[in-house]
Amino acid sequence: NFSMFILCEPCYLHSDSHRYHCVLLLTGTCLAFPYQDKSTFIVGCETGSLLKCSLRAGAGETWTNSPVIFSFQSHHGPVYDVQCSPYHRNLFLSCGTNSACYLHSLLESQPLLSLTPSCGYLFSASWSPSRPCVFALASQQGHVLIYDLMENKINPVIELPNKGKKLPAVFCVEFNQSRPHLLASGYAQGKVDIWHVSSKLKTQQIHEQEMLNTIMEIFNT
Repeated sequence: NFSMFILCEPCYLHSDSHRYHCVLLLTGTCLAFPYQDKSTFIVGCETGSLLKCSLRAGAGETWTNSPVIFSFQSHHGPVYDVQCSPYHRNLFLSCGTNSACYLHSLLESQPLLSLTPSCGYLFSASWSPSRPCVFALASQQGHVLIYDLMENKINPVIELPNKGKKLPAVFCVEFNQSRPHLLASGYAQGKVDIWHVSSKLKTQQIHEQEMLNTIMEIFNT
């Protein structure tokens, strides 16, 4: 944790293991705030740990208690991105060097879905601003993977560009919030591509929000 007044050094160190009665430094690599709850945040760590934290844990200018209130199944290697769903207050994505993207519930330690597209490290994730069940991933092998959970809960429905070419890694991916048919991807050599996705991927489907709720209920049981 860092104080807003002293950003050069952490003011509290936390160990992600309950087996050891010690304090260890965890290097955070990414952070996201859940939809409709700005007092809670998710932190991905260099160790692979995924932690749910609370801004209410401390008081005053210093933290008296650990902000960590819950831990999720870890990645095997650094976590590069966490992204909370803009359509469901308890859902978020995480991705990292174990070539996996997890769909999590804030209420469960185990992921609801584990996606392994076999494209190397996954560096970034982005939820569609218009489709609750659509998100994109950025891969080490140079591909942008678009998932539509209404159509396929295991494999991406689109890979940009098509496989077969040797491409530089994609380090970041982001949907345009005001123009949901546009998707940007940033590459290792500094290039940025803008993709135009199909109308199917930008137009919300009938009962799509209900489908997202159903996915959470099914995989929670």
